[in-house]
Amino acid sequence: MEVYPKFFDTTEIEKKTVVVKTGSNKRHVYLRTEKPVASFKIPQLNIEIRSGGNIVIAPPSLHPSGNRYEFVNPEVKEVLLVSDLEATVWNKAEKLGVPKPHDFFFEHSEKTHGALTLDRRRPV
Repeated sequence: MEVYPKFFDTTEIEKKTVVVKTGSNKRHVYLRTEKPVASFKIPQLNIEIRSGGNIVIAPPSLHPSGNRYEFVNPEVKEVLLVSDLEATVWNKAEKLGVPKPHDFFFEHSEKTHGALTLDRRRPV
């Protein structure tokens, strides 16, 4: 099964925040957070959190595959605010059977925005 619909209620999230379909058929879900978060990955779920100092490619960019990045929900102009993105992501990951590592710790120096990348090609 695809990661995106396991991690989100896709109908609801697509009403609340910008979602992009990548040229490789992944999803970028744009979120803001009140509590700073560093970039991190959850390889078991093929999820990557990107924050300050990172980039994501945006529509209508062309992917090396020849496919274009496109907005899933172009009518949505807001980016959803999540008070503690890191905790929210790990809580959901744990519900999907992936425990948070014991040594998972990042220092944060400034508030950042994050993009959640979900790889739809790999089964969970």
